[in-house]
Amino acid sequence: MGFFEQFGSKGYKLMEKTVDYIDNRSLTIADGKRGDIGNSSKMYAKAIFNQIGFDSATISPYMGMDSVIPFLEDSKFGVFVLCLT
Repeated sequence: MGFFEQFGSKGYKLMEKTVDYIDNRSLTIADGKRGDIGNSSKMYAKAIFNQIGFDSATISPYMGMDSVIPFLEDSKFGVFVLCLT
């Protein structure tokens, strides 16, 4: 995600267009390793899954279960949890 985010709103637009172009022909993974307090994680999950349209996301559990749970609430989306760096 960082390769898109570095361009700000233009990068987000390109990311959305890329996910739209894939159009369920392949699994999409938002590789952003998100992990923050509960309210922020909830908004990250909402943006990644509902706004941008990714099928799955990478997350970091270092802030505790509050940072993970928002990504697990809807079973139609996948989650890859960072376990070792």
